[in-house]
Amino acid sequence: MTLPRSALSLAAAAAILASSGFAAPRQGTFAVHRPEHVRLLHAEREALLGEAWLRAGAARRERAVAWFHARRRPGAPARARPAFETLADVAALLAGQDPGRADRPWTERLAPSLDLRVVPGVFAAREEGRGESMVVHIEALYPVEAPENARELPLTLTWLGPAGEEVEARTEPVPTACFDREGFEMFVRPPASEPGRWRLVADVGRAGERRRGSPIAVDCVRDLAERRARLQQETARAPSALRAELWAALGPLSEHGLRRLGSLDLGHWFDFCERLPLADLAAPIVPWTGREAAAEGAGGAFWTLPHEQRFERGLLIACDSAEHPASVLAGAAGEGWRRLSTRRSVRVFVGACSSAPGGAARLLEEAVALAAERDWAGLVVLARGDRGTAFLRELQRSCPEPVEGLVLCAALGAAPSGGAELPVPLLFLDALAAEDGVASGEGWRRVVSREPGFLLDPRVPGLVEAWLAEGR
Repeated sequence: MTLPRSALSLAAAAAILASSGFAAPRQGTFAVHRPEHVRLLHAEREALLGEAWLRAGAARRERAVAWFHARRRPGAPARARPAFETLADVAALLAGQDPGRADRPWTERLAPSLDLRVVPGVFAAREEGRGESMVVHIEALYPVEAPENARELPLTLTWLGPAGEEVEARTEPVPTACFDREGFEMFVRPPASEPGRWRLVADVGRAGERRRGSPIAVDCVRDLAERRARLQQETARAPSALRAELWAALGPLSEHGLRRLGSLDLGHWFDFCERLPLADLAAPIVPWTGREAAAEGAGGAFWTLPHEQRFERGLLIACDSAEHPASVLAGAAGEGWRRLSTRRSVRVFVGACSSAPGGAARLLEEAVALAAERDWAGLVVLARGDRGTAFLRELQRSCPEPVEGLVLCAALGAAPSGGAELPVPLLFLDALAAEDGVASGEGWRRVVSREPGFLLDPRVPGLVEAWLAEGR
């Protein structure tokens, strides 16, 4: 006799609780953090897709964009969050798979649906021995129906190391009834490792037929307990924006696996808060106040790419309300900004723009003061997402020297038809258009793309560099 789904779930729960390898999810305070977790997870999945996009060929990209458009909610803004299932389908297309195939294996559909949360979400570096016990919360982000005859499925958690090594953490047979929205837990220990960024990934299926899900970052930090205690003391004794941000993120990361600072290795964050000089930092992204020190007591008003050279110009990126400034310079887009910075002698730096009245004016004032301090010949402003309208209106009202150009990137509600109303050249980059195209006039250019905003991001540095090279 075939049991109904609810009966299967009860039977599965009993089997889970009897196992030492995994358990039913525990109720706690994570529900309060779930909306933020979902937002952060969207950003992580989109960043992974940006990297896959750059690796894919033109034909795969075209199929992925067509699929995305077919599943887009009518009237949704360019930076609206797509469904997790849509992101998984786009990833499959970029990898050469067909998500619409009727005989597509269940495990191929299941693997990208799984969300992992590791508690605590960071571990201490050590040379040998067993690490601390960690709980991995596993749940499906969207329903994936199991075959009628499937009762259990092997699931393997694997650590992916900084040097490309793989360390199997645990393998357990999981009842298929557990792959629902409630999820389940597995218990692992971290590998013995030097400091660095590790990733944890779930593989589903038997050996030789495994399908890999999306990895998540879990950082290994030198002297974690001692540095955390010191951070707590210093945050109280000598407050700074950086210390406050790191301290505020460590609690939710340790208690709920909430990855607020996922764009940068936590070890680098500790380095910043301990005021190591810029020359000693190996981080790909650093906080910056315009002085040579990377982490003064006042914290960094901006984030930038570490360089030793002097620059002729500056490029301020004002990120929108859903982004951390460091994330804008991470991944594939960050590599593009690094190339532009070196080739065009432009200091690229990112600031968070408050949505409060006057937020754009205050950030612009800070950037203009920095340009004067560094004796730059010019300053270009790039406003992302929901910050676009604020900067467009601010520069229409008052355009201080040395601002010499404005770029609006997938800006919400800011789509001027020309540039006459702006005293400096304007580049408008728009996503999710019906067709690719370029329009221009005196002092303005508009580039529209069929790609969604998160796939346009890796191309933005190249588009801006071409615009700068043409003298705008």
